[in-house]
Amino acid sequence: MKINFFTFVLSILLAGQMAIAQSADTLSFARGGGVLYQGKAYLKPAQIAPILLKNPDPQVALQFEKYKTNRGAGAAFGFVGGFGMGYALGGLISGRPFQTGLFAGGAGAGAIGLVLNASANKALKEAIGLYNGKTTAPKVSFTPLFYQQNQTSHLGLVVKF
Repeated sequence: MKINFFTFVLSILLAGQMAIAQSADTLSFARGGGVLYQGKAYLKPAQIAPILLKNPDPQVALQFEKYKTNRGAGAAFGFVGGFGMGYALGGLISGRPFQTGLFAGGAGAGAIGLVLNASANKALKEAIGLYNGKTTAPKVSFTPLFYQQNQTSHLGLVVKF
């Protein structure tokens, strides 16, 4: 019975901590280049802007503008690259001769799009770090995605995806 009572108390503490954590005014980076804010994911820049630009720090706005610019350019290069590679491969499937130059150009444009997208995500992570009050650039970490620790009881919760 003592183990069940301990499990019940621990569950209540962790649920309370999760409720407090979701009401905090902090942002975190979401997969796909979005923002997690109070338990909801915002993926479009038009949705992110009102949340992120509440901070009066001009560096946050500068990093957010860099994010929007690189994201748009990355999407354009990615589209052109995908079209070039797809058109060359589609022609090969339909019986036309393979267009090596078009395929190589599409691959190059796609690679540029990936680099610009990575730069956009880095700028968004820096803007989120500045919004949350961090003065240094955030480190990229793959696991854990979510870690919450109660300061009073020092109990923690880790969620990995």
